[in-house]
Amino acid sequence: TVKEALTNTGDDKCVQAKSNFLSALNYALNMIKKEFSPAEILIGGGLAEMRQLWLEDFYNEYGHRDVKAARLGNKAGLLGAAYAALNGSFKGQRKGERSQENV
Repeated sequence: TVKEALTNTGDDKCVQAKSNFLSALNYALNMIKKEFSPAEILIGGGLAEMRQLWLEDFYNEYGHRDVKAARLGNKAGLLGAAYAALNGSFKGQRKGERSQENV
């Protein structure tokens, strides 16, 4: 697997890059937690798609068990936007309701 290749090659540059990434992610998440106090943090997009390369190590190194990778990965934002558009969320209304602007 890709994870085994990255962790078993002994490539110092690869190991250092992963360590730097995990450290930067830890710093960013600590800032988010300090400012917003979320119950849970979801990471989507490409990072979610590649979670097998970093998430377990991140848990082991920093213990952020409240950080989860979005199951939909890259599709999460697209599907959320489509859902919001279909349900009138962008206009502050639900599907079938008329806003004051349209009356």
